[in-house]
Amino acid sequence: MDVPPARSILLVGEGNFSFSSSVCQLEAESSITATCLQHQEEALRQEAASVFLMLLFDRVVFNFPHCGRKSGVKKNRELLKNFFLSCIQVLAEDGEVHVSLCNGQGGTPVDKPKREWHNSWQVAAMAAEAHLILSAVCPFENENYPSYKCTGYRSQDKGFRVENALLHIFSRSFPCISVQITHMEEVVEGENVHYNIPTELSDYVFRRFLSPDSVHPVKLVQDFFLKELLAHWSVSMATASAPFLIAAKRLQFSHGPPPGTPFCPFSLHPEPFSFDISFWTGPSWEEKKFYAAIREASLGTVEQVQLMDTFSHPDLSQTSYCYRLTYHSHTHALSHTQALMFHKHLELLLSSRLQVTIR
Repeated sequence: MDVPPARSILLVGEGNFSFSSSVCQLEAESSITATCLQHQEEALRQEAASVFLMLLFDRVVFNFPHCGRKSGVKKNRELLKNFFLSCIQVLAEDGEVHVSLCNGQGGTPVDKPKREWHNSWQVAAMAAEAHLILSAVCPFENENYPSYKCTGYRSQDKGFRVENALLHIFSRSFPCISVQITHMEEVVEGENVHYNIPTELSDYVFRRFLSPDSVHPVKLVQDFFLKELLAHWSVSMATASAPFLIAAKRLQFSHGPPPGTPFCPFSLHPEPFSFDISFWTGPSWEEKKFYAAIREASLGTVEQVQLMDTFSHPDLSQTSYCYRLTYHSHTHALSHTQALMFHKHLELLLSSRLQVTIR
């Protein structure tokens, strides 16, 4: 994979700086800062150390992070999570985070063979804790860095196996925000129609570029065009119904991908999270209000709602429901922490609005 050059690069956890040397040769035009794991007192004792404040980097690189030989996957997940949370503070707005892992560690379908999820480092889920999404996964091209020699474990001569290693590239995710509602009014066949749409869609739904009172450049071009046509031909205006326009086979898009291009999601290999919710309801229970509360509380991240169990009390006019909700997003970074927060918010909404009793 060809990685575009970056203006400024931060290399984290360098062992013998052989990778830094190779990067300096490959990207001579970039500003490169290389760091290693060393105590401050030790660094100051060897030579004067410069302190960099408020610097932002276009690329932050961490090659083959590891806590130690017998640290286990949980400690290495924690290492990754803390690294992502730290580097996001020095990452430029459109910057990238590059993490190279040995084959099988990341826990994505690209690993061959793929480990069981609980036995992997769950790199995409750890990055989501810092609101980062996995944008690409490609082979770690060790041949591009001829002077690079992986040091492996600290204080040991044994290096990591970089054959079939994978480079994981992360970028910032758009934040999950609450949907704002805009009230719309249209005249359809002489009747006033009122409806609500998300605010972010209002500019696309209600543009009125070609309305009689429009002064938009598109309307002006149409007027000049019709004026020239009428000088030579008899032209009449007709309005086609929306179903006809949508179903037109010759409809073309100027900036769309060519036919046959596979869909590429914003976030690669996001992990779903499932939580159960149980509650008692009264006789006025409305399931559609329950789904509306789910959409509001989860900001649209609930992918599936499954009814697991129901029970009606023989003596009371109450019914117990147990649902399983699956949180999953292909467009935003969704961490376990964020999904659990959405789920707790849903419990509050159900208690306050639908007057249910959470079990």
